[in-house]
Amino acid sequence: MRYDLLKLKKFETDAECSERNQKIIRALEKEHKLSKVVGQCIKGCEPFSRCQHILCSHCKREFRLQYVSKICEFLARQKSESCIYAVTLLEPLDASSTKVIDIAKLKNTLYQRLKRLFGNEVIVIGGFDISLNTDAKNSWKPFFHPHWHLIFITKLDAQYVRERLKHYYHQTDIIKRPVRVVKVNSYKRAVSYMFSPYFSKRVRFLNTKRKGRNPFYDGKEYKLNSIEICKLAKKLMHNKVQDMLFLYGGRKYRSSSKEKSVNDFEFKITQ
Repeated sequence: MRYDLLKLKKFETDAECSERNQKIIRALEKEHKLSKVVGQCIKGCEPFSRCQHILCSHCKREFRLQYVSKICEFLARQKSESCIYAVTLLEPLDASSTKVIDIAKLKNTLYQRLKRLFGNEVIVIGGFDISLNTDAKNSWKPFFHPHWHLIFITKLDAQYVRERLKHYYHQTDIIKRPVRVVKVNSYKRAVSYMFSPYFSKRVRFLNTKRKGRNPFYDGKEYKLNSIEICKLAKKLMHNKVQDMLFLYGGRKYRSSSKEKSVNDFEFKITQ
């Protein structure tokens, strides 16, 4: 089964990516080191010589086009034997524990947690994401909050998966819903959501305008400004776009095709 991600509604265009990159480059020019290490890298990104930096919009777009379709094909091969869930995990962190963002360390921690919780009962594929977490009433110091958008392939019940994950991903004063587990109905929508086209800012506020419902905490997304882009660039200065990919119970293998294509790979189960 083939998936044409370009036909997915609201998928970013080349023009949008160029506009985002220009904004990032202009923001980084305000700090010499960031401009030299990250800004020049993104500025020199070309269609046939991509920079692969995690902040580059063009590289993230190509990553999504390559990987999302392959993951959809992989999921389609598993659906007859297992349940497929979209899982979002919010790390129980705050400003004091996110001064340094080490994606490799976070991925290893997630891998070890899944191993202890589920062993060989789940196959997980997904992506790293990060957003500037703020509160409308300044209830906490803003911080860049790492989190995960994952796909679980398993025969386990959704409620069981949810309760097991809460052992590590628990509720805090900042994080009211650390674990979200829902059944996947659309592969393209669920998988494209795993890898965000850009990193953003999320503002929490108390929603009191929903009729027939008590006030509840909600969130609204905004684009990062120049100062916030620089702060994020310092944390992800040396990360590549491929660092977003997370795998548990599966691996990426090179295809047997003789053609040297950027899509010359596939995902397979290893357990």
